[in-house]
Amino acid sequence: MEVSAPADAETSPEELKQRLGEKIYERVMTMYENDEPRWGKLTGMLIESIEPNELQRIVDDEQKLDDKIREANKFYEDHVNRSAEADQ
Repeated sequence: MEVSAPADAETSPEELKQRLGEKIYERVMTMYENDEPRWGKLTGMLIESIEPNELQRIVDDEQKLDDKIREANKFYEDHVNRSAEADQ
């Protein structure tokens, strides 16, 4: 994975989130190739739950990023399973 450039003073928080989101989305796609709905869900969960500068450090470390994606996926699957049980 290519290391992303650090955020500079001219990068707005929205631009930083967008750039990081694109990198996360690409990684999620490779980890869950056949589950397109999951790509946006996991990407959004990470972008919304982690402060941009911390997220930058995570994205720059492939192992940390994979770990965070797996953590988000477990949370997502638990939520889906609880929702399915509640509907029965």
